[in-house]
Amino acid sequence: MIIGVDEAGRGCIIGPLVMAACADPGFEVKDSKLYTKKQRAELFDKLITLPHVVVSIPVWALEQYNMNDLECMTTASMLGQLPFSKAIVDCPSINLAAYKEQLLTMIAGDVTVQHKAEEHNSVAAASVIAKVYRDRILQGLKDTHNIECGSGYLSDYKTQNFMKAHWNTHAFLFRKTWRPYKELCQSTLNQYV
Repeated sequence: MIIGVDEAGRGCIIGPLVMAACADPGFEVKDSKLYTKKQRAELFDKLITLPHVVVSIPVWALEQYNMNDLECMTTASMLGQLPFSKAIVDCPSINLAAYKEQLLTMIAGDVTVQHKAEEHNSVAAASVIAKVYRDRILQGLKDTHNIECGSGYLSDYKTQNFMKAHWNTHAFLFRKTWRPYKELCQSTLNQYV
């Protein structure tokens, strides 16, 4: 069984990082970014019938640990739950060799790490699962707290506006150790000095 591993939410300022591992579906799947929300939801329903694992890494963990190390440990854990003949991992590190070496200290087997690995159906399937799962978590946060924070990415004006207005009242949602959040806090506090 070929297993692909990918994530959603790595570059967000709000919400968790979601990682997924999924078996090759046996049909063509594209990177989650190339589908509409509706198309992703329909595809998600098909993909979750395959062997897969999903892990949501909360904001507090992303603030306490190195993100590449967290992804590597999570990848090893997910692969340990799925019997695989080959694993293909979308690598978050710029150093492919070092990341693979680190991963192979935690899991044995035929593992390929590469950038832009969504060209493989199994990795693309994992990207769709991770994206839909993360979007649903974010929607749950919006519903629970009665907020509109956009996608969680700073390229989204709704996220930018939400962060400017609620950086202190909803601090638990943000990755506070990230530079944009720290800079906003510092500039706001400087206004009162």
